Amino acid sequence: PISPSRKDEYVEDGLECQKDILYRSTWKRRCIADTFSTAGLFLKHSSRKGNWSCAWTNHLSIERLKSLHRYQKVNHFPGSWCIGRKDNLCKCLRQARHQSRKPLCLSKRKPTSAFDHHPETWILPKQYKEWARVSINDQSSIFILKPSAGSCGKGIKLIDKTRRKIVPQDRPCILQRYIKDPYLINGKKFDLRLYVLVTSYDPLTIFMYNEGLVRFSSSRYTLRNLSNRYSHLTNVAVNKQNKENTRLSDSSRGISPKKRTAAETSGKWTLEQLWGYLGKMEQKESIQECKKAIDEVVIKTIIASEVQVLNKVHSSVKFPKTCFELFGFDVLLDEKLKPWLLEVNISPSLMSPSALDYKLKTSLLADIFHLIGLVIPDKKISTKVDVKGQCGVKGMVPASSVRKKMESRAKSEWRKNRFSTKGISMNNFERDDW
Repeated sequence: PISPSRKDEYVEDGLECQKDILYRSTWKRRCIADTFSTAGLFLKHSSRKGNWSCAWTNHLSIERLKSLHRYQKVNHFPGSWCIGRKDNLCKCLRQARHQSRKPLCLSKRKPTSAFDHHPETWILPKQYKEWARVSINDQSSIFILKPSAGSCGKGIKLIDKTRRKIVPQDRPCILQRYIKDPYLINGKKFDLRLYVLVTSYDPLTIFMYNEGLVRFSSSRYTLRNLSNRYSHLTNVAVNKQNKENTRLSDSSRGISPKKRTAAETSGKWTLEQLWGYLGKMEQKESIQECKKAIDEVVIKTIIASEVQVLNKVHSSVKFPKTCFELFGFDVLLDEKLKPWLLEVNISPSLMSPSALDYKLKTSLLADIFHLIGLVIPDKKISTKVDVKGQCGVKGMVPASSVRKKMESRAKSEWRKNRFSTKGISMNNFERDDW
């Protein structure tokens, strides 16, 4: 954890700080707790005195965000649900696509779309009739049905011309045009889980972790059987239920289970392993273009959410560096190595069922702590606040007596040397001082 050098950025000089840096968390994940502990942070609970510096929890309410101190960090931006739900993501990208297609006033160039990295999507039940017309006119198309706010592959089904009757007309869900030609490795489908950290929306600051997960389906890909979830879905929660142990790569068959690597037994690769494999199979230029296109998918998606998130940040967050957010981008590569955005997770899984997951995710969290910069809170402020309530947020504002003493001390020091402007804010000047 890094303490900033500017005294007016977090705490005032000359005030004693509490001994430990504390954190709040509602997630009991091993990699989260271990990474906080390794970084020197302690879990905040009722018996431990002091104020927390970082909260890794669910979205906080607007009232709690407004009551945060300058040194406190929370792991969600208000309004990030605009890309966290599948239906909201579709609306957000659709609006950005519409804006990008407007004619440019100051240029003669033809308007082009910069947001075509998301498959064509219909939001049900509102757009059911529109989808029905498209499906009737295009009998060969395949669509994928997803719950609007589902996770772990629950409720996902493939729809063709023989299965249209199972599409619901009375509950919220989305229908996407299914990408029928994915890039295959050993005959199996895979997708990428990319980790993206946004530390600020004003100015927009995005970091993408240089490592990620490649998640494989557990059965060979085929369009002959659309009901086989293990062939078409790459979710770990789905494929671990496959009784047929076909997740092992061809190169690992016949090898003793003790000698198999974590990637071979868990159905996952790292991003580095994927690029190494593609480097042997594809041209170097194609791989570089794919990486560049993936970066553009991430940046454009965050830009599409910028307006909605900024409106809530400006109205509910007092300090510019209070919020940060880790997004999990799920990206699919087609046979031409074009990336397609499937969904964005605002609370990506940090569970570590294998050594591969644990190593990758603990390193990821360690990098996040370095980037957000945690500080030890002021001891006097910490002892004068109400630490009751969920996550210790409710009512957490500096006591008025402490604030008045700080202002009085700054004024008296300035009056001794009126030519110095160090440590004094013009907002604290009295009429006689002017």
